[in-house]
Amino acid sequence: MSVAGDNDSRADVRGILAMTSGNVLLIANDTLVKLAADRLPMSEVICLRALAAAAFLLLSARMMSGALPRPAPLLWGRAVLEAGASLCYLYALQLIPIGELAGLQQIIPLAILAGAAVVFGERIGWRGWLAAFVGLCGALLIIRPGMMPTGATGIAASGAVLAGAAVVFQVARDLLTRGLPSRWPPAFIAGTSQLAMIAGGLAFAPFDHWVPPSPLLVAEIMVSALFLAIANYWLVVAMRSGRIGVVGPFRYVGLIAALVSGYLVWGQFPDAWSLAGSAVITASGLFSLWGSRVRG
Repeated sequence: MSVAGDNDSRADVRGILAMTSGNVLLIANDTLVKLAADRLPMSEVICLRALAAAAFLLLSARMMSGALPRPAPLLWGRAVLEAGASLCYLYALQLIPIGELAGLQQIIPLAILAGAAVVFGERIGWRGWLAAFVGLCGALLIIRPGMMPTGATGIAASGAVLAGAAVVFQVARDLLTRGLPSRWPPAFIAGTSQLAMIAGGLAFAPFDHWVPPSPLLVAEIMVSALFLAIANYWLVVAMRSGRIGVVGPFRYVGLIAALVSGYLVWGQFPDAWSLAGSAVITASGLFSLWGSRVRG
């Protein structure tokens, strides 16, 4: 194997580990947010979490890099896309079943693959496309999206629009992340996105009735923010490392983490279809990694 091939393999492994870690931590964060949102308005949870996550990330960037870079329009553009994706996702979750929302989210890896091929001219190869498609099939085995409830057409339509917008925002965010200059630390990139999230949460504050959170709830949100901060850091690393055709399918690991969270927190044991889907997702990721080594 050539030196270039060795470098590609190391970058792929780094991207895979970052993508896997980031998505597992995002599920841990989502679990805590869901629990907190039962006791606080969503806009309040968003603001408190984003404020803490921004502090974690920007302080880390300052400690690791010495001086923070000067914000640039490209960086703020990514931050706006991140905020748009998160806000659309969270509010869509209140309007449509989580299974339908999860089903829409599973087109993201394939959309990113197509975007990388068009925008960056990246050679995906048939193995990369096949791994992403098989992973999508595994995801659909888990969520098995069905029809919207009868009589909920208006709500469903609004939720579908928000969910579709979240997908567009996320794909654009990830592609833009890949094109950011390497001199910008991942923690700084993720931290500026959380500043945009604070602004987004405040924009929705007039529609909610904020209440003083208990110390225990504040601690819960702080832990959620820490998970979110680390997850965002690793996801930035993932999108800047390795080949998207190799790294992308490991985004589906988040669905497996969601099954584990559902069982541990809410006692929801996955059925046979969900277990089969998890196995298919794992196989697609391993196939993607094997394909990268064959090409290398």
